[in-house]
Amino acid sequence: MPELPEVETIRTQLADKLIGRKIVGVDVRLPKIWEGDKSKIIGQKIKDVRRRAKILVIELENGMNIVVHLKMTGQLIYGEIKDKREERRKKEETGKEKNKTSGGEYFASTISFSQGIPFAGFALPAKTTHVILKLDKGTLFFNDMRQFGWMRVVTDDELLMINDKLGPEALGPDFTPEYLAKICANWGRPIKLLLMEQAKIAGIGNIYANEALWEAGISPMKRGREVEGEKV
Repeated sequence: MPELPEVETIRTQLADKLIGRKIVGVDVRLPKIWEGDKSKIIGQKIKDVRRRAKILVIELENGMNIVVHLKMTGQLIYGEIKDKREERRKKEETGKEKNKTSGGEYFASTISFSQGIPFAGFALPAKTTHVILKLDKGTLFFNDMRQFGWMRVVTDDELLMINDKLGPEALGPDFTPEYLAKICANWGRPIKLLLMEQAKIAGIGNIYANEALWEAGISPMKRGREVEGEKV
């Protein structure tokens, strides 16, 4: 599962491609992945791409947000068809109805990539593609082999509610030795579970919890309240 550092890398890469682009169509191929009214985001420009813990937030100019959690195997892949003649040819071959989106626009049948995409191959959409956002320039694909990830359309107020359920981030200014000592003192279960508890420390998953405990020389099974002094 992508954790805070990996999701931040994805955010910076997507921000370069998405900010300023307009969403012109939405194609939801697996309904359980998607939650929200598509009409509230179609026609809207992307204002920013942000991150909170392991969650990506695509902020729109009308105050709506697309919140994305990649979970175990989720991917957000941006692609463009460079050759407009190839795009027109693909549309003619596949037929408009097959490529019509919920926004009334039409997708080219595939976008090819020079490097293979894990669980998808060299062209998208693939079998693992579950949501497609058609932009005025380019296309954003949400792939997920195991189908644990999700995308939600939320208001700014709803986004604040999601944020309030998360603790301080491990690399943020609010995560201090004093804060860590406090939550450890009140934790009677294994310390590894505390590090992965998003309401206490946001952004850490299995990989970084293991690495941190190994570096500190602390057993993952040791109770949080038993970790004291320099170990904290």
